[in-house]
Amino acid sequence: MVGHVGSFWPFATTKEERIKNGDPRLSLEERYGGKIENYVEQVIMEVNKLLTDRLLTQEDADKIIASSKTISWPPMMLETSLFWEHQNKKKD
Repeated sequence: MVGHVGSFWPFATTKEERIKNGDPRLSLEERYGGKIENYVEQVIMEVNKLLTDRLLTQEDADKIIASSKTISWPPMMLETSLFWEHQNKKKD
């Protein structure tokens, strides 16, 4: 894992893509029904939880929500199959 410090592995866009790559995490389609409105709604709910717990300022909350409304949808998928192939081999 040391080689992956500071990196991230984006979610697959579709369930089909997720299964093909062997990614055990839900795809964007499975998480948000493939709609940006569902994504933004989830962001707002999570931001409100952080505000309630006083872990986020209102100014930052507003920026996060605004940012969630401006992303391209679906987000562009990066090549991650090699990562998942490596993870699946470790299980064998």
